[in-house]
Parts: sequence; C-alpha cells; structure tokens
Amino acid sequence: GPTSSDGPWTTCTPCLAEVASAAMNPRANLTGLGGWRPEDSARTHTGYRRLPEMFDFYVRPEMYDEYPFRRFGHVPGYFGFPWGGMEHQTITSLGGFDEYLIAHELAHMWWGDMITCNDFHHIWLNEGFARYCEVLWLEAFYGPSYGRAWLDRLWNESWIGPLRDPEFLFGSTVYNKGAWVLWQLRQVMGRESLHTAMRNYVMDPRLRFGPVFVEDF
Repeated sequence: GPTSSDGPWTTCTPCLAEVASAAMNPRANLTGLGGWRPEDSARTHTGYRRLPEMFDFYVRPEMYDEYPFRRFGHVPGYFGFPWGGMEHQTITSLGGFDEYLIAHELAHMWWGDMITCNDFHHIWLNEGFARYCEVLWLEAFYGPSYGRAWLDRLWNESWIGPLRDPEFLFGSTVYNKGAWVLWQLRQVMGRESLHTAMRNYVMDPRLRFGPVFVEDF
C-alpha cells in the first residue's frame, strides 16, 4: 500500500474477505474495542521472542519452503475476541501473547490464508492444520515430548462423528480433533511421509490462493 494514509491500498495476492483487516492508530480512538496496555509489555516480549525462530522453522525446505506473502505483522490488543486471535492476511490480530497462539496464527498464513477451505464444513483444513503446527513447533524447539504433551492436553474422549461440531462450528472439535487426525495419520504414514504430503498439498500451484476440499489433501 502507499506510505501515507492518502490514496488507494492494494494487495498483490488474492485475499478472502474474511481475512482482510484494517488496523488504525492511535488506538485511543477505538473506545471499547481494546488497545495496548503498558502492563502487557513483559508478556508480549515473552510471547514474541520466538517469532523469528518460528519463521525460520516454517520456511525450512522440509516444511513449507517459502513464506507466501511479502510481509507479516501483528495487531496486539485484540482483547475480548473469544478465540484469542484472527489470521488476518499478513497482519494477525491477537488478543493474547502465548507462544502457542503466535505459532498457530503464523501457521495460518499457509493454512487458511494461502489456501482455505471451500466452505466451513471443511474448516478443520484451516484450524486443525494450524493447531497441528503448534505441535510441530513445540517438538522442534522444546523436544518431542512437549508436542505429545500438548496433544494430550487437547484430547477429548467425547469426539464422535465428523470433524466438526454441527451445533458449534468453531468449537474445539475442528481445532483439536483436526490436529489429532493429523497425528494419527502420522502414526500410520510416518512423520516424514505425512509432512511431505502436507508440503505437496499446501505448495501445489493448482491450489495456491484458492479454495480446497478434504479430497485435495
């Protein structure tokens, strides 16, 4: 976009309406919509300090090889958003500073922004994959046991039926069960085979910046 507030703003890549965002400053004008708080500075440093390493991890050749956009940033202070964050394309809105949340929203730049589910019945293709990336990050930086411990924390014995809750589409099922499905595929296929399949899927030029179905994966 332009370097000032005047003139049109454009994007060089396709962008879904649901992940478009406009961030305004100063935040003091956004009464009631949250904003930056001085007491959050320490928590922010703790959460953000791993972001460069997360980038390096996600763009490894064995992962996703390249970042699909020209820039990436955060809008902190998205307080009150019940899911913690929103994967606005190239400018994630965050209502928290946890490391796993930042890893999740960064992963959405591939899973949800570069390719996205054709309709919300397939939303686990966005959310389950991003949650599984939390596991991959924890494994890579802290050790394999941390990834499995995170999955165990997400386990729910009542998961029955499809990969979505028909009564609450954006409930925990599409996130947590989605991640567990990928973990189970990993047990069957092997870690490297699954990750090769994921990489081939997300980097397929026929699918980039377009809608996808489960059958595409």
